[in-house]
Amino acid sequence: ENACERFRDIIYDLIENDECVLIDNKSAAFISNPDIKEKLPVIYVDKKYLYISEYDLKKYLHSINENNKFFNLYLTALKKYDYLNCNYTKYSARPIIRFPGKDAVRRKMLAIKRELFGDIELY
Repeated sequence: ENACERFRDIIYDLIENDECVLIDNKSAAFISNPDIKEKLPVIYVDKKYLYISEYDLKKYLHSINENNKFFNLYLTALKKYDYLNCNYTKYSARPIIRFPGKDAVRRKMLAIKRELFGDIELY
């Protein structure tokens, strides 16, 4: 299994096990898990990309006992095979405000092309 496939499987598990909050990137409407949004990683989705913060991804990798040194391995492989949009900073597509309101937090978001995930159902 290569690093892109392993990363895809990690994100599949995150979504399929309801261990994340899915938010439509255009409308900011919740797609799943609005009641537990403060506790789980957030993934924003649109037609072309899944966006997840570096912070949330590292935290999730740690929670599943995936060595954090693999984080850079995954990102390097995603970039090599053109699955990672890197036009904002080295690895991040753009900052997105997570949980708008009084406790808004800006996070660097990784923009990962949806084509990596094939037919994954998000809506």
